Amino acid sequence: GLEDGSALDFNAGIVAKGDRKGSSLTPGYAPTLSAYYLVNGGVTWRHDQWDLQLWVKNLFDKKYWNVYLDKSVLGAAGLGAIATDLGLIGDGRRIGVTATYRF
Repeated sequence: GLEDGSALDFNAGIVAKGDRKGSSLTPGYAPTLSAYYLVNGGVTWRHDQWDLQLWVKNLFDKKYWNVYLDKSVLGAAGLGAIATDLGLIGDGRRIGVTATYRF
């Protein structure tokens, strides 16, 4: 700990997903979503009942597809009139601060 009885904690982690298939009902077609990894981390200052944490998710602002649906899936769900390929991009870099007080 530090001289005043407080402490600093550091943490880091990696979240990874390998190549995977998106969704399609078209015979012989399955979109492939590329593998990716995300680096997360933070530092927490602890003193008495207080914690103050500065954190970051997706530190390097990696661009990636979280989900991909071929228009055939939306068509089968009854949305044929508006069906188009639909992809959801993963979250970009997020930075935040969390404060905690324990009673």
